[in-house]
Amino acid sequence: MSEEVDRKLYAHYKGLTEGAMKTGNSVRDKLIVSDAKKHLADLVNKTKKNNPNFVFEDKPKVETKPKVSK
Repeated sequence: MSEEVDRKLYAHYKGLTEGAMKTGNSVRDKLIVSDAKKHLADLVNKTKKNNPNFVFEDKPKVETKPKVSK
């Protein structure tokens, strides 16, 4: 798979593990989370094996304000 597809799948599975999808059925919700965790682990292992330097999430850029001297 391409890096873009891997990043999209990672974001999707990560959202599911954090409970992004609520069905109203607690048993089904737990099953969705556990399946997403398995798929996420498989995706990370497969991708890291093929490309050890691959980064799924870019670190957010911190904006720094210029210092104003008075």
